[in-house]
Amino acid sequence: MSTPPRNPRAEIGADRDETVRVDAVTLAYGTRRVLGDVTFSLEAGQATSLIGPNGSGKSTLLNAIAGLHPLAAGSIQVLGTDVTAARRRVAY
Repeated sequence: MSTPPRNPRAEIGADRDETVRVDAVTLAYGTRRVLGDVTFSLEAGQATSLIGPNGSGKSTLLNAIAGLHPLAAGSIQVLGTDVTAARRRVAY
């Protein structure tokens, strides 16, 4: 008899299909604001692309979602929990 696959979303409290939620996030380098008041969510299985010109904050946003860049304002949840807690359970 095989063991059912682990569901890491259930283990850390995600209660819906939303895998990433970015809510009113502002990101900065020192006093220079690079992104302001960004809000969106991504659902499991959804294909998404992030496009924009050089220097527009794409990599900074992805680093923030990965928990590698501090937020100036707002919040990010990954798998239903704060990005800093989810970081220990998610690889990229």
